Amino acid sequence: SGPLHTYVSPVPEFALTRLADTAESATPFDVTGPAIVLATTGHLVLRAAGGEQVLPQGVPGFVPAEVGTVSVTSRGLAWVACPGASVDRW
Repeated sequence: SGPLHTYVSPVPEFALTRLADTAESATPFDVTGPAIVLATTGHLVLRAAGGEQVLPQGVPGFVPAEVGTVSVTSRGLAWVACPGASVDRW
């Protein structure tokens, strides 16, 4: 269990991960493919070596594959869409 739950599709090109509220601590994950992140309730903060991005509810963010490890803090519920092979390390 934990804040991340991945729904793996029957095709390797796509997977969807649910990120529950992590307001108490950041949740790290490795990005091995490009990802789209969206908060459907509340907001989230993405942190990587290149800086920080705050995404309010309903505003999508893009994480390029070359970013590597991303730290996410979510106040609410967020979703991460990426190639299915990307979620093996989460």
